[in-house]
Amino acid sequence: GINAEYMGMHIGTVEHTLLTDIYSLPVETTVNDLNDKVLELPLIKKGRVDAIVSWYEVELWPGITLSTAADVDCVFKQKVQPVDLNCGGELDANQIIQLTVRIACWNLDFGAKWVAFDEVRIKSVDSSSSPKAEMAVSFGAEDALQGRLWHFDMMSDVERNEMYYAALKATVKPEHVVLDIGAGSGLLAMMAARCGAKHVYTIESNEKIAAKARNVVAANGLSEKITVISAMSYDVGVGEGKPIPDLVDVVVTETMGADLLSELMYTILEDARKRLLKPGGVMIPHSGSVLGQIIEMESVWHLPGFEKPTENFEADLRELNTLLPHMWNAVHVEKMKYKPLSDVLTMHTFNFYEPLSPNGVSVELPVKVTADGKVNAVLFWWEAILADGIRLETGPETRCARIDHAHWSQMMQVLDIDGAPVSKGDEIPLIIFNDNHLSIAELHPRFRTRRTANTQTDA
Repeated sequence: GINAEYMGMHIGTVEHTLLTDIYSLPVETTVNDLNDKVLELPLIKKGRVDAIVSWYEVELWPGITLSTAADVDCVFKQKVQPVDLNCGGELDANQIIQLTVRIACWNLDFGAKWVAFDEVRIKSVDSSSSPKAEMAVSFGAEDALQGRLWHFDMMSDVERNEMYYAALKATVKPEHVVLDIGAGSGLLAMMAARCGAKHVYTIESNEKIAAKARNVVAANGLSEKITVISAMSYDVGVGEGKPIPDLVDVVVTETMGADLLSELMYTILEDARKRLLKPGGVMIPHSGSVLGQIIEMESVWHLPGFEKPTENFEADLRELNTLLPHMWNAVHVEKMKYKPLSDVLTMHTFNFYEPLSPNGVSVELPVKVTADGKVNAVLFWWEAILADGIRLETGPETRCARIDHAHWSQMMQVLDIDGAPVSKGDEIPLIIFNDNHLSIAELHPRFRTRRTANTQTDA
């Protein structure tokens, strides 16, 4: 079902080649009128067709147009729809890409519509014959992922896969039974099997994806070594007549989001350690840390919230900024204009062999300011220790900082939309809380009181 969906990205930040001229598709009355319209785009150079990029322009008033094109510096992303032409290589400039417009809807909300493309075909400029090749998968296909294309990003993340494979090779012994929580494609389960595990059980909560995982396991000749269980891990029992007959030797999971615990990994591992893992068994990952840094934003639109009114837009919307302190969003920091105001900080460290705190954890960190500026926000990222010497990180120096679909990103949380003035050498008390799900930061009231007093003195 991958072709039925699209990815949102700033295509200008991704290395690519344009193979056709831009095609403009006017909406005369309603978007529904575009359905089933057939478009033909001649190739202007030789290349491999990987995706269709689309965006929109809206005429707000005669002569005033809002555009979401790649060359416009704005928050809007372009839509990138993957294409599998199954044509065996590059196409020549004497060929035409033919595609049909489809007005698609989300499965559960038929009011949300978007323009997509189906029945993508190739034909020669001098030929009126039937297309030579067409899309391997079309809109009639099932969509077990329901648009969650990050599954593909995750499975294609080479560094992630290599590190997990290395951790499993360093851990798994021939007598070991391994449990993989969050099967997805079955990739980690197959890694464990190929590392010599006696048997592998893998749990997947989505029944349709679990069925696909069984097919993938069978296609790789590992059905005798791997059992796919369709359930929530919390509901899987161990013992006679249960899905898993005995406690396992190794538990492996990749249930980390952009925030380390945002997919409830600690809760999942806590349950597995108590009920499913042998005493002295091994968990992958076995520990992890939330890291961060305070920053000043130099490009306003990257920051959610409102500044003081400008001469172009006089409405004062800053009252809404009080909603911001506990909001954060995913970012790729190499694409942002920002200034670090501190060294990298270790916000929290978690040992997954230890019981989690049911109420979460809260710490106060004295943050040393390393440059003059204004504190706008805090960046979060994480590192996970998969095995001794094998560390997976998602920080500003990694591929996760610059690639739209590197599976992970960083998180940015607003602290002060107008910017709290600081000087090099200052110390800012920062409160960091994690509720076993998300990391949340705020400036200590002591700092806010001092800042207010300084502002009044200056006045």
